[in-house]
Amino acid sequence: MENKERENLDVDKLITNSRIFDIDGVNMIGNIHNGSIIGLDLKSKIFIEKLISKEFNIDNLITEQKDLINELVKCSFFEDFRPSIDRSYIHITSHCNLDCYGCYSYENKRNLKPDLSFSEIKVILQNLKKSGLKHLVISGGEPFINKDIIEIIKYAKNDLEIELVDCISNGTVELEKYIEASKYLDTLFFSLDTYNENESTLRPKNVFNLVLNKTNQLKDYDVEVNLIFTIHKNNYMCVNNFEELVNSLDVAHNYSILTVKEKDCCNSNKHLMLNKKELAEFENLCKPYSNVDYLDKFKCRISCGAGKSLVSIASNGDVYPCHMYTYENDFLMGNAIKDDIRDILNNSIISKTNVDDIKICNKCEIKYICGGACRYAGYCITGDVLSPDTRYCSQRISGIKNIIKDLTT
Repeated sequence: MENKERENLDVDKLITNSRIFDIDGVNMIGNIHNGSIIGLDLKSKIFIEKLISKEFNIDNLITEQKDLINELVKCSFFEDFRPSIDRSYIHITSHCNLDCYGCYSYENKRNLKPDLSFSEIKVILQNLKKSGLKHLVISGGEPFINKDIIEIIKYAKNDLEIELVDCISNGTVELEKYIEASKYLDTLFFSLDTYNENESTLRPKNVFNLVLNKTNQLKDYDVEVNLIFTIHKNNYMCVNNFEELVNSLDVAHNYSILTVKEKDCCNSNKHLMLNKKELAEFENLCKPYSNVDYLDKFKCRISCGAGKSLVSIASNGDVYPCHMYTYENDFLMGNAIKDDIRDILNNSIISKTNVDDIKICNKCEIKYICGGACRYAGYCITGDVLSPDTRYCSQRISGIKNIIKDLTT
């Protein structure tokens, strides 16, 4: 990098964009906006600290320091950050033909509320695209109840050219709709919480066979389905059964941990969220089947991204920090029909806070990798969004330290 280029480097932006931290004695600097991490030896760490405290003249650099500055430039540490949306849920209807316990989109009178018009949904999608959207998740209610579902998906994929367009369904609607929608979808997801027709806790028991039949029928049309299994106290020990099922169907799958304010949900008194011990047991059962590239998840973060790089649009256009907060009016950020989404980002207590504000988390050495985990889980358990969800801590800490060990040996 030439002297002239170095003169244009704004150290104040470096200060805003970065966090310096160490884990098990390994020093790092991370970009909190794009996740980039650069390892530092002791001399490099001291140089960066002096640079940030403006005790160092950036014009007088030795070769190693020039190389480090070049890496920082490459990873955008000296650039302005413009808020943008990486992923958004859009709930195109609140109507549903099922009444499942723990549904994150549950709301009173859900089947009585009118859907937005296609033209209004187009305005929302344009707003999201303008905000930098890369990944759209279409949900509901049951999204295929919306009469404009095919046109909505087609508009998002073909007209707006959104990079990833996914849709989550309960798998019970007409086969023809799924076939038509698949022409414009990257992934079609069906939700389940059981591996046979007799064990369902959250959904009506007949849903299992309906979903399996649809999944098998769609194969004849080259439509690939991804099954999402909702994990709770009654099924977390059944990983082997779930894996056998997806192998027999030859389909992809994900696990979603049930996270819900149980005392409020559907007027039920069931207690199905996993505790710390159960989560550890579930993760251990998953290990033989896991092929996750955890290095890909090794990024600098100060939050889960809710209300910053992730939002959720309710069926009336209201904007919330993520899909779990949808219809939680204490966390309402604005409306995607009336407001520019870029202007209302960081417009909730969730998006205004970060891991440094969370008790216990702010003292943890992996905080700038973990980011404080899901804020909604802490909120469900204690009613306080600044309360930590410590159920995952031991697994996260050991997992991150193992990654660092692998990278440094």
